[in-house]
Amino acid sequence: MKRRTLTKGLIIAVMIAMIAAAGLLAACGETTYTVRFDTGGGSLVDSQTVKECGTATEPEPPTRDGYTFAGWYTDSECTQEFSFSQLITSDITLYAKWVNNTYTPGGGGTPGGGDIPVSGETPGLEY
Repeated sequence: MKRRTLTKGLIIAVMIAMIAAAGLLAACGETTYTVRFDTGGGSLVDSQTVKECGTATEPEPPTRDGYTFAGWYTDSECTQEFSFSQLITSDITLYAKWVNNTYTPGGGGTPGGGDIPVSGETPGLEY
């Protein structure tokens, strides 16, 4: 008798889980949401329309003079990195994080300070 009750309980639990999953899946995909990309001064990235519970497609990285693109974030301070495997359940704006490429004169870490010349030439030598 005890085994029969356990089996019935398991069957009921599985049925409840299946009904819940079917309800969730039925609710997903009916609505669409907009994923916007705020490039913070970089090149334009088109918005995407994504079905509810779908995922956004990672766009080509934007470009910006003097900066290197460092990923997409869910907050304008760029502290919460976005994963493109994340399910979209509402409209969202993603923010580009940028790292400045400029170097501080005299802070290059080479003997005597200064940066290594970009052109490949050595200062003081005639070519």
